[in-house]
Amino acid sequence: MDQTQINAVYEMNDKVSVIMATYNRAYCISTAIESILKQTHQNWELLVMDDQSTDNTAEVVRKYVDQDERVKYHRLEKNLGCSGARNEGMKICEGDFITYLDSDDEYDLHKLEKQVKVFRESSKANLGVVSCGAIDFMDGKEYNRRMPVPQENLYISLLEKRKNLGAGSPFLMVKREVVFEDKIFFDQDMPAMIDWDFLLRISRKYEFDFVEEYLVFVNHHSNDRMYNYDSAIKALKLEYNKYMEWFKEKPASHFKFVRYSALLMAHYQSVEVAKAFLKESVNNFDDKESIRKIKILKGFMPLLKIKILRLLYLKILND
Repeated sequence: MDQTQINAVYEMNDKVSVIMATYNRAYCISTAIESILKQTHQNWELLVMDDQSTDNTAEVVRKYVDQDERVKYHRLEKNLGCSGARNEGMKICEGDFITYLDSDDEYDLHKLEKQVKVFRESSKANLGVVSCGAIDFMDGKEYNRRMPVPQENLYISLLEKRKNLGAGSPFLMVKREVVFEDKIFFDQDMPAMIDWDFLLRISRKYEFDFVEEYLVFVNHHSNDRMYNYDSAIKALKLEYNKYMEWFKEKPASHFKFVRYSALLMAHYQSVEVAKAFLKESVNNFDDKESIRKIKILKGFMPLLKIKILRLLYLKILND
């Protein structure tokens, strides 16, 4: 059987559900939709989940609905946020695999084909997610490339907040069983770091694989809202309490998460907030070595009032 015949078998058996949450993106959603229409893997459905848009998003999308029955438009009864809109799409999707595309981003025309191929040919017995690389654009100009770095243990890497894990939802293709058998959805209570939270729960049970190519184009705009670090720090605290039992199973990873969180608090809020977090978190450690490190870190905090030292420490942790 040649590659063309193999691809035909994949298309016949492997339906992909693309979940597109959107809110007031009438001006750019056509580009995102057309990147799905152009996919070389044609066995897909596109679920556009409109989170109560007030612009003419519905009018734009319905033109595609009228042209192609694979494009489906759903207007939510109330605003649920991005996580809620994705979850509603996941509940009604029909695909063997699920992937996510923000309504201002684009897929390479081979994305679905190449990720399905990895699912079908990977040697990993318990494969749940296939990720890929992405290129970031600012106002149409490329400024960054992100390629997942394969990890010996992705679950541990996520616990420790390491970089370059391919954790953004547009990169992902998820096996249907992950959602419908294990009931893993996006947490609608998380104010930030939603994709990390989603992947952490998946990685505790399933293996990951990657297509080492740039298959997603992420579009940023200079007039977009700035990243909200207060929301990110709130999310870190929620994650810490939510997964406390998991952290206690892995003391070394537990310490690295606390260190990462405290540094972000010191840099984006205040050293006093970071010290209070460390004082509280030390009570969650049972091993003497971690307690010793927490106390040293707490004593080091006053130095982080100097911005250059904060930035240097952040760089060391991120490298």
